Amino acid sequence: MNNTKDFAKSSWIALVLIVLLNSCGSAVKSTPPPLRSQAEVVSVGQDKVEDSVEKKLENVKIGDAQAYYYYQLAVLSLASGNIEEAVDSFYNAIKLDDKSPFLHTELGKALARKGDLSKAKEACEKALGLDPSYLPARTLLAAVYSGLNEKEEAIKEYEKIIELNPREVQPYILLASLYKERKEYDKALGVLNRWIGRHQNSEVGFYHMGQIYLEMKDYEQAARSFEKAIEENGDFIQGYSALGALYENQKQYQKAAETYERALKVLGDDPRVLDRLLRIYTQLKDYNKALAYAEKLKDMSPEDEEIDVDIGVIYYESKQYGEAEKLFRGYLDEHPENIEVRAYLAATLEENQKYDEALKEWEKVLEQDPKSFDTRIRIGMLLSEQGKHDQAIKMFEKTLELFPDRIRSYILLGASYNQAKRYEEGLQVLQKGLAVNEKDPALLATLNFHIGVSLERLGRFEEALTTFKKVVELDDKHSNAHNYIGYMLAEKGIRLDEALVEIQKALELEPDNGAYIDSLGWVYYQKGMIDEAIRELERAVSLIDDDPVIHEHLGDAYTKKGLFQKAVSAYEKSMKLKPENEEQVQKKLEEARVKLKSQITTHTTGR
Repeated sequence: MNNTKDFAKSSWIALVLIVLLNSCGSAVKSTPPPLRSQAEVVSVGQDKVEDSVEKKLENVKIGDAQAYYYYQLAVLSLASGNIEEAVDSFYNAIKLDDKSPFLHTELGKALARKGDLSKAKEACEKALGLDPSYLPARTLLAAVYSGLNEKEEAIKEYEKIIELNPREVQPYILLASLYKERKEYDKALGVLNRWIGRHQNSEVGFYHMGQIYLEMKDYEQAARSFEKAIEENGDFIQGYSALGALYENQKQYQKAAETYERALKVLGDDPRVLDRLLRIYTQLKDYNKALAYAEKLKDMSPEDEEIDVDIGVIYYESKQYGEAEKLFRGYLDEHPENIEVRAYLAATLEENQKYDEALKEWEKVLEQDPKSFDTRIRIGMLLSEQGKHDQAIKMFEKTLELFPDRIRSYILLGASYNQAKRYEEGLQVLQKGLAVNEKDPALLATLNFHIGVSLERLGRFEEALTTFKKVVELDDKHSNAHNYIGYMLAEKGIRLDEALVEIQKALELEPDNGAYIDSLGWVYYQKGMIDEAIRELERAVSLIDDDPVIHEHLGDAYTKKGLFQKAVSAYEKSMKLKPENEEQVQKKLEEARVKLKSQITTHTTGR
């Protein structure tokens, strides 16, 4: 079966129903019907048939009484969904009155609903043979031509319909839609301009023009058209909706918010508009406004627990973690199976530094979705942050087993090995990740960065340096790699000018990064620029007071300057933080104390 063809055909069958369930002679409507899916269109069409049975029977005039009887049977069959019976009844009616364009057209409608467009076309042609000006038949025929993909014939029919009844908007819209389908945008716009030129209150025309400009990706003209539709009719909700959606898709959230707020003035507190405003202001991080609209929705629907979730998300985004936790827990008491809300609760607990509780919630999420890559990452990273490296490694080993084609699986496991100081194992895993078919330069840069870390920790200096340089080739904004290159050179006391350039690049990207400022101070120290070194190292300590290495560096600079009292203080702070090279720092501390004592003695005795 050709699914594409069948879908197109069924779409036009639905369109036939919608077109013909409305009288072609009705007055011009000031607003179009709201946009619906194809399924909704068919549903609406059927509802209208059922609701209008009695009205049809009252208004239809058929000369032959027996023909009218069969017509009644057909209408009742349609209302109950028995299309085959309806078609048979229409044929029986036509046998008794074959001069009625009305009966031939009604038969055509039933055949169209059945999906037999070829026979529907024949019925329309017979009706028009009896009365060429009979608009219901011509309108059905145009739609049937479209369903049969005979677009040129459909276009001719719509032009004839417009000629016969230029005051009805629907043929203009349908004709423009045909041109739009064929990507003949100028012709589509021309048809709508004809409508606009002939009629006042042309918001419908401008609205559909906007839809065409959207398809053309001419967003500026689309916005102008929607604005013009609103200008023509300030109550035209479709104009506001389309304009707001356009701005949202363009990420012009402030303009979208302004548009929806204009709509509120027309509609009052419409829940659909309030919901859009809630989400836009959350996106804009204007949490007070987002919360105000959420609370309006809650006042309108106090039993709607989903609004509690929305409010919880606003609290989470605005860092009001206690309030967010209450709402998420309350919701989960009633809906424990909701995995998304449980993930929000876990993230909230994590942000609120309730790590053990957060882990429990993430584990519940994983129980519900054992193959969730993101959940495994969250659990593993949380374990790593708590120093539970062995547990983190187990989690990431399982992640790699489940997701061997994802480069992040290798990065996370390798980095976790590095954190556990199992550098050789980390290097092996990370190098396997190089075989993954990955195109994202940022992820490749991250993988190579962690390879560089493993190599540097294993003392393979030149290989590490080469790897870090590859990282910045892949991603010149990788500040960590720039810093690593600079610090490694500074630590060796070689190529110090190159080291300074690399560290300055890192600081251009993150000017307040205490670790990078420490590297800068250390380069100055190695270059013999002690005053500059002290200045930068003191700044680094003010930003990161719990790093033993920075305090050690500052102690070295103070010692070089002869500021032994300050050096002793810096080394003591380093020792309290338990540095890896504890013996070396202890030796420096003792030497500084001796020098301080000597300095005090010299100052006291004058010798």
